[in-house]
Amino acid sequence: MQDNFIQICIYWTLKSQTPIKMEKTDIEPNDDEFIYDDKEAARMILQGVSEDLKKKLRFDDIIKILDYKYEYLEMEGYMTESIPTQEELKELDQDALDEFVLANAQLRKIHLTKDELIEIWAVEGDYLDSQIDDSDYIVEEAVETVYENISDDLKEKLDIEDIIVILEVEFEYQQQTGLVSDEESIVDIPREVDFDAMNYFIINECAKKEIILTYDELEEILDAETIYLESLGLIDEEGVQKHFN
Repeated sequence: MQDNFIQICIYWTLKSQTPIKMEKTDIEPNDDEFIYDDKEAARMILQGVSEDLKKKLRFDDIIKILDYKYEYLEMEGYMTESIPTQEELKELDQDALDEFVLANAQLRKIHLTKDELIEIWAVEGDYLDSQIDDSDYIVEEAVETVYENISDDLKEKLDIEDIIVILEVEFEYQQQTGLVSDEESIVDIPREVDFDAMNYFIINECAKKEIILTYDELEEILDAETIYLESLGLIDEEGVQKHFN
C-alpha cells in the first residue's frame, strides 16, 4: 500500500460479513475521515485475534492479507473516487473475496483457513468501527427513521423529499436561535427550547415551500425523529437534546 496508507471509500462491519450502511456524501475519498492506516489496523488485528492465530501470523503477514483484500476490491471497482451506494455494496461477492485472499496468501506461504480469515475480518471490522463517529447526525438516516415511524396517513401525504425539507427547516431554526452551532459549548447546561416557537417556524417555513402541516402532524414527525436521536445518544434520560448545548 502506497506510503502504508490507502484511501478507503467503504467501511465494512465484517463481524456480520455485511457492509456498514453508508450513503453518498460530499466527502471525497482523500478527506482525512477516509484515511485507512493499514499498520494500525494490522496491530489491532494482531492484538484481537485468538492466541492460536497470533502464534501463526506475523505482523507482515497481516499487512499482506489486507493488501490482497483491497487489491480485490480495487479490481472489482469498489475502490473508486466516489463512495459506493448501499445497493452497489450488496453486489460484493464475499466468498469470492475470501477465496482471492486465501489463494494469494497461500502463494506467500501464509496458510489460513476460511474461519481464520473471518476472524481477521471481524477484528478489522472493529478497527473500521472505531474510525467512525457514531454520534454524527446524518440527515438521510434520520429521514429513514422518521419515515418508518410515522403513520400510513402521513406517509401518503408526505414523500421522502418533504421530510428532508422539514428536518432541514428544523435545523435552520436551531441555528438561527443558537441551539446548535459549530462551536462546542463551554458549559454543561442544556439550553431552553421554545418548542411552540420552533413548531410555528417550521410550519410557516414549510408552507412557503408548499408543504402543509398541522401541529399534530409535525409533532408526529418530531417524535419519530426523537427515536433516531435516542439511537445516537443525542438525547439524555430527561429528553434533553445534548447537541443543543
